Amino acid sequence: TVGLARAPLVWEAPAEGGIPRFLAVYPFDDAPEQVGPVRSLRPYFLDFASEVSAVLLHVGGSPEALTRAKTFLLDRLNQFFDSVYFWRSRDRATPHNVFTSGYLIDRAFNERQYARESTVAPWKYSSASFLGAGEGARINFSTQSYTVEWQWNDATHMYERFVGGERHSDADGTMIDAANVVVQFTTIEILDEIGRRRITTEGEGRALIATRGQVLEATWKKALGDRTHFFDAASGEEVALTPGTTWVAVVPLKADVTVLPPRDILSAETIK
Repeated sequence: TVGLARAPLVWEAPAEGGIPRFLAVYPFDDAPEQVGPVRSLRPYFLDFASEVSAVLLHVGGSPEALTRAKTFLLDRLNQFFDSVYFWRSRDRATPHNVFTSGYLIDRAFNERQYARESTVAPWKYSSASFLGAGEGARINFSTQSYTVEWQWNDATHMYERFVGGERHSDADGTMIDAANVVVQFTTIEILDEIGRRRITTEGEGRALIATRGQVLEATWKKALGDRTHFFDAASGEEVALTPGTTWVAVVPLKADVTVLPPRDILSAETIK
């Protein structure tokens, strides 16, 4: 990936084969110099993008996604029709070779006269210094190659991302960290022999939230047209996230998700 570490908000959800795909969200005036690879659209990413009134960039999409996109009041740039705002790298194979940039995104805002301000229902945040014991989370999306670990770093007070046992970094070597990791459990159906998914994004369900070195049992709730909010399962109060980067991992109801113990007692086999 290129530019993923700069995103202050990321959704991660499974696509075909259980391979997770990202929706990275950037402030319109602070997108990285290079972002990608930009991939094809899936219907649930429309739901995620609409929560923050984002301009959505993609390269084509599944039939359901493209059909649903016509009903969403979202500005979109589809590389198939808006290629001037993308380029294809000769250094990578298709379909992993489409990129965009902060410059091209800014150009699109100017030329398409996209709104540079939008009203988004805020999440609750707290700068409280309370820290838990250093718990993290392991999320098995499908195979070992797509097993994600978020390990708490007590020195930086951030969660470090590992994929397949290796530290996850952008192509330029920038490590991917997060202040908050939300695991959202929901109904995920496989639609066809290709493995396309339908993901329930409205209603309510279970969640786990890793923040400030602790993992909380929580619930998620989303009404039609609203943003997803997260509530402490014990108190019923909305969870106060830590200011900073937030990752939301969307997983099936029976997903293999484990709360990791503090890092200093993790086995040498886990930390590589």
